[in-house]
Amino acid sequence: MRKNAWAGNGVKVLAGLMMVSAAPAALACCPSGGHTSASMRNGGMGLEVPDAPNVSLSSYWKVYTFERDGLRYIQVNDLHDQVRAVVGFAGGAQWVMPMGSDEETVSIGINTAAQSGEIRTVVYRSAELELASYESASGLRWVLSRVSSP
Repeated sequence: MRKNAWAGNGVKVLAGLMMVSAAPAALACCPSGGHTSASMRNGGMGLEVPDAPNVSLSSYWKVYTFERDGLRYIQVNDLHDQVRAVVGFAGGAQWVMPMGSDEETVSIGINTAAQSGEIRTVVYRSAELELASYESASGLRWVLSRVSSP
């Protein structure tokens, strides 16, 4: 008995076609959705040179912030404009976005103390959060942590 090459994949193909066909309709209706900040809509998050100011506290890194629908994001680029990491936060939640060459080395609120041989550099700080790099001979890691209340 011959197997149908499409058997089992019909749902995947149908779902993919539905997603592709819905995208133009959504853009035709509401290109910005009325809720996108200018920096995300016009060349923002994830780009090597986003249309946003560099707010880095370190001269070794470039940091850009974005906001959409109450969700906020921090993007870190190196001095060659390569995206290294993007984190998001809202309320008490924080997460690592699946983009940037260092996404696997980003921690949320753990291992905040520099280990022996590591150099800690704060690249971003707000009233709520701090993002720091930890560099050593064995590599680089990032930690996003809450700022302690005084």
